Amino acid sequence: MEELRGKENTLEIKKVEYQKLTSEDEVVKKAKEKFDFVRIDNLDKININKNKIENLKKLVAKKYD
Repeated sequence: MEELRGKENTLEIKKVEYQKLTSEDEVVKKAKEKFDFVRIDNLDKININKNKIENLKKLVAKKYD
């Protein structure tokens, strides 16, 4: 029984360590440090060239008319 408790404790320690290593903060930190990745906070906005959209609309309209 004592051995089982020891293994359960070891497993719990490993789970906590895994959770720390895979947390969003840790992943972002490593991505910045190791790969020079940059986190963009405003992903809900994108810039689109209006002329490219109009050209694409014309191309699609021509193809399906």
